[in-house]
Parts: sequence; C-alpha cells; structure tokens
Amino acid sequence: MSELEHILGCQCRLGEGPLWHTAEQALYWVDIEGQRIHRLRPATMQHETFDVDVAVTALGLRQAGGFVVATAAGLGAWQPGDAHVVITHNVEPDRPYNRFNDGAVDPGGRFWAGTMYTGPGESRYQGAYDYDAATGAFANERVFVQVPEDGGSPDGLAVDSQGFVWSARWEGWRIVRHDPTGRVEREVRLPVAAVTSCAFGGPNL
Repeated sequence: MSELEHILGCQCRLGEGPLWHTAEQALYWVDIEGQRIHRLRPATMQHETFDVDVAVTALGLRQAGGFVVATAAGLGAWQPGDAHVVITHNVEPDRPYNRFNDGAVDPGGRFWAGTMYTGPGESRYQGAYDYDAATGAFANERVFVQVPEDGGSPDGLAVDSQGFVWSARWEGWRIVRHDPTGRVEREVRLPVAAVTSCAFGGPNL
C-alpha cells in the first residue's frame, strides 16, 4: 500500500464512483460533469469512454445485466455502449437543487444512493448508523469520525474484508483507513487534492 503508480491520465472534469466489474475484470467510473462513463481493463490497458445524455453520478451492477445508475435526473438503467440512460425514478422532484451523488450496491443487492444540495449556500450532513445487511434496516445514528479541519472533507469510501473503512478526502490529498471504531489506522497520501472515491480491484481485489 505504500507504493503508488499513476497509470492513466483521463482528464475527467469530475471523476467519481469507481466500480470493479469482476466478470469483465474491468474498472468503471463516471465523469459527472463531462457526462461520460469510463471503462479500463488493466490487464491490457484498454480504455474506453461512453458519452451519455445525462450526468451519471454512480453505478451499480444489475443481476439482469448492465447497470443501475444514479443521475442528475433520478435513478435509472444503462447498458455499455448506449448513449441513452433510461430514467425510471425521479426521486425528489420537489427539490430542484438536489441531485444524486455517491451510490453503491450493498451485500444484499440493494442499491443505495444519496442526494446532495447544489444550490446557493451550503448544506452538509454527517452521521453513522448500525446497519443490518439482511434486512436493509439502519438505526442508532451517531458520529463515526470527526475529521480535523485540515484533513479534507469525507467523500466516497470503500469497506474492506476486515470491516475497515477507506475514506477519500476531498481537498485532503489522501485516503484514510479507519477501523470499525473510527480510529485512524493508516493514511495513503496522494499527489492530487480532490480525492473523490476509492475501490478495490484486480483478480484478487
């Protein structure tokens, strides 16, 4: 984990939502502001881009094939190669300044996605919950981590096989690994400030 290698310059306007596709052995991610989805096959370094007709903010694999997607217009579905994203749910029509941001599929196959406020002023919410993977129920809201002011803002994250949380820090130049109690276990410094998310990939993840 101490050695970093920069392997691709993709010039995203706002890169987000890395997702490892095990069957394809490929990494997908989105360029929200560029309205583009990327796919990289690390074994061959084949890099493809797909322009789409809406800003996609997060991806999840569908059992039926293709992807469930969170977008600026709501939730929908997308097939690689298609320029059109099929929007199935407009979740917050009464909140025009909100759009979806991060999202992921949980161990039970549920797609979770959060919205963010993009209008004037600033809105921020922080909290952590106990989560029942079998039922999807969550309870007992509390603060998981209090981030110092100079540590950047928590953005996307990944959870490893030990239950540790890897937290990307926007304007923090790092990814931070927290143990299940919230304690900082390690930091991985990066040569970029606006770190949006992280994921595990490769044949052995």
